[in-house]
Order: sequence, then C-alpha cells, then structure tokens
Amino acid sequence: IGKKSIKHLTEALKRSIEEIPSQYSVDLDSQEGRSTFYEQLLFDIVEFKQNARETIKMRLGMSDPPMSLNAIAKIVGLTRERIRQLDNQAAEKLTLYSAAIKTAITRIDTVRSKHDYPISLRILEEKDAWFRGVKDNKSPIQHLCKKGCLGKYQIIEIDSRQVITKVSEDEWKEILGLSEVILDEGMKANTSVGQIELSVKALAPEDCRELRSELWNSILANSIIEDDLIV
Repeated sequence: IGKKSIKHLTEALKRSIEEIPSQYSVDLDSQEGRSTFYEQLLFDIVEFKQNARETIKMRLGMSDPPMSLNAIAKIVGLTRERIRQLDNQAAEKLTLYSAAIKTAITRIDTVRSKHDYPISLRILEEKDAWFRGVKDNKSPIQHLCKKGCLGKYQIIEIDSRQVITKVSEDEWKEILGLSEVILDEGMKANTSVGQIELSVKALAPEDCRELRSELWNSILANSIIEDDLIV
C-alpha cells in the first residue's frame, strides 16, 4: 500500500469514527462520574427513550415527590401496565449500563468497609460527598434499592434511621425475632451475657457485620444485667 492509499484510508477511518451515533460513543465525563450520585444518575437517564426517561424520573422522585404507576399513566397517556413495564426496563438498563450505579456500589462498599456500625444515609453523605443529597431526598436511592439496581443493597429503618445494608426489612425483622428467642432461651438456662452476645451477633450475615453491634444493643436496651446474667 502506498503513502497516498494510507492517507486516504486514515481519513476515511477518521470520518467513520466521527459519524458513529452518539449512543455508541464513549463519554469520558460519564465514565469518570459527575460531581454527585444524583447528577450522574440524571446524566445516564438522558440516554433513555422519552417514555422510559420520563417514567423512571417520576418514579425516582429526583426533583418532585415520587409518583405512583397510576399517576404517571395519566400524565404520559399510557396504561398502568405499560408504565410498570417501562419502570422495570429502565431499572434493568440502569443496573446493566449506568455509570452512576456502578460507582455507587463501589463507593458504598468502601464506606461500609471502614466502619463497624450501620451506615445511615446521613453518615453515607458525610463520609462521601459524592452522595450529597441522599439524606434529604432518599426517594431515588430507595427506589433503586427496591428494584435491585444496587445489587444486594437495601435501605431499612433501624431506630428511625434509614440504613443502607445487605439485608431487607423483612430479613432484619426476622433476625431481631431470632435474637429475642436466643435471649429467652439464655435467660431460662442462666446463660452468661458473653455467650448470649456471641450467639446474637452470629445471626447477622457475614456481609452485614456492621449490624452485629446493633443487634446486641437492641437486646441490652430492653434488658437488665445482673451478675453477668440477663434478667
């Protein structure tokens, strides 16, 4: 191939790259992440088709209170079932392709790994400024957790705090119930406080170690300790 042919080939390749549709191009800013979680999330949603984009924005409650499927259906002019499908499709797309979602999971992992206590949305925001806004507007991150967009992460209420962890509300209630059973059995058997504490803390899953102290504290809050026994 001569120099002239190489030059023509290079120019043709350059033109073809420039003509690639925007939805297939790589946005470096998107890859690196916007200044906050919600800003990056909005940026990712912009690429969705109009109905899906409007549906997920209204379901998330990014700027206004989150809306029900019925309310969105009336606004968009589609059936409730179609809105439900669009909501699910948008959530799946965010899970698979959103830079905001991937970054959020990594950053939450990092914050949790550095502390041995439950991470509330307030603490998450304090420890990582990228999550600025989640404390005052928890609706978007709650909806994403319910849809499974953030992996195993769920937001549950513990002592009036919105905590992000890897157990669901129902699983947490079940664990609390089992801890009460252990307490009752320990009291009947005159089991030492130390033994009961170990048994209770062992109820928390391995990837929810930060909940162990919370479980134990919930028992202590409703118990009286005398001579190394819970009575």
